[in-house]
Amino acid sequence: MNISQYLLAEIKKLKFDSCKNLVGLGGVQGVNFLIYWFSLFLWTRFVSKEIYGQYQLILSFSGIAGIFCLVGLGESLSISAAKKNDGNLSVIILIKFGVSIAAAIGLGVVSHYYWDKDPSLARGILWLSCLFPLLQLSTIRQVWFNAKGWFALLILSNFLFALAPVLALAIIVFLGHTQSTVFFVITVQGVNAVLAVAFILFLMARRENAKKDWKAIKYGFHASLAALLGWMILTDKMFIYKYLSASDVAVYSIALVFPDQIRVLFSLFNQILLPQIYAAGNVQEAWQYIKPKLIILSFFFISLGVIGFFAIPKVIPYLFSEKYASSVPYAKWLWLFQCIVAPTTYLANILRAQQKVKFTYLFSISHPLLLFISFFILIRFGLPGIVAAKIFSYIYAGVFFLISFYHYNKRKCSSRVS
Repeated sequence: MNISQYLLAEIKKLKFDSCKNLVGLGGVQGVNFLIYWFSLFLWTRFVSKEIYGQYQLILSFSGIAGIFCLVGLGESLSISAAKKNDGNLSVIILIKFGVSIAAAIGLGVVSHYYWDKDPSLARGILWLSCLFPLLQLSTIRQVWFNAKGWFALLILSNFLFALAPVLALAIIVFLGHTQSTVFFVITVQGVNAVLAVAFILFLMARRENAKKDWKAIKYGFHASLAALLGWMILTDKMFIYKYLSASDVAVYSIALVFPDQIRVLFSLFNQILLPQIYAAGNVQEAWQYIKPKLIILSFFFISLGVIGFFAIPKVIPYLFSEKYASSVPYAKWLWLFQCIVAPTTYLANILRAQQKVKFTYLFSISHPLLLFISFFILIRFGLPGIVAAKIFSYIYAGVFFLISFYHYNKRKCSSRVS
């Protein structure tokens, strides 16, 4: 049996429901993809590189603040939803919102720091801090819908979160208010905040019981503690802004556009696999479920990586104009390595679902540290140095996931906690 026959046989084994959900999620993701590219068209054609770079930097600050908002509670949400412990939802929402208020105050301090150096950037950060606690609630609906297997609601919410901000962006461009970062923050992020609140109210009304699982919440705190160094991963644009310029931040952001789409594809397939992975009793059971699918996914991602490597040099200048052509060499190499490593992330998800605390701590500490040190050392080489650091981090993550999964999978013990 050759490889094409083997892959075809494995595809035929996939359940009809899984394929139906994949088609549904894939269809809306395709629409979201077009919406996303329309937003990039607006950013790159009608907004200056300096303003776009500032906006991307503000999003980086938001991401860093989000790291300190107990991101590990997302794991608690997935476990709770899959195990039908709906009482955990309100507990996690309250904890998340309270911590987010503290993080918003931190963003206010950052705004004060930049007030004299860059007033436009400072005002954008200040307005973001006002919206931040509500924005942090936006991820809850996606995790809960996904783990519950409510794919129709997941599809609808993903579509709304893709469409609404782009409509807000289009209004800004139409009105000609493209010279201030503040307008983009208030409108684009403001729309996201309103949607987040609406879906939280919807989730609270749809709870089926009041059962709580404090063990799942405790694991979320472990995962959050381990992830505290994750802010280091998001310092790339800050290094570029400090040592290069806001325009270089914009070029780098465009270079990340295509590699980021690999994460979107990964997420699409992960949304289908996640309920069964989290419902599995141990690593071996989850592995038996995902193994045939992982073979197909690996072939898909690697093939996509090779195709994209040769296509990106032609696509970027066409889509984003010649002013972003300098991002081409960075984009194609980031894309290729992201594609190669992507399948190993499904193995990491199995270990997270089985609450392997050692794995969570080791990776969540070592990966950000290595990346931050790489940024610090290689920024002297400009954008090529930052890109090299990112590629190194991809390789490190892939190797770490493979070794860790091999270690846990070979063990006969089916303990939930290592």
